[in-house]
Amino acid sequence: MARGTLQVAWINKGEGGEEHYHVMFGKDGENKTARARSLKGRYELAHLLKNELKLNDGQANGALNELDGSGQASVSGLDVSDDLLKSLDLA
Repeated sequence: MARGTLQVAWINKGEGGEEHYHVMFGKDGENKTARARSLKGRYELAHLLKNELKLNDGQANGALNELDGSGQASVSGLDVSDDLLKSLDLA
C-alpha cells in the first residue's frame, strides 16, 4: 500500500477540443518524480477519481472545484495499493 498525494493539472481547458489533464501520484517520502498519466475529458477524470481511486464525493468534488479555480489540484493522505497504481498507469 502506498501513501501519498494525487496531483491533477489542467493542461488544456478545451480550447479547440476536449479538455486535457495530467494526473500524478507521488508517494510520501520519495524524492523521485511522479509518473504522469494523460486523461482527456472531464468524464474520464471524474471516473478515475470516484470509481477507480474510490475518493468520496467530498474529496472528488473538492479536487474538481480546486481544479476549476486554479488549474491544479491535490488530494493528500491517500492510501492506494501498488497494484492499483500500476493498473492505472500511475506507477
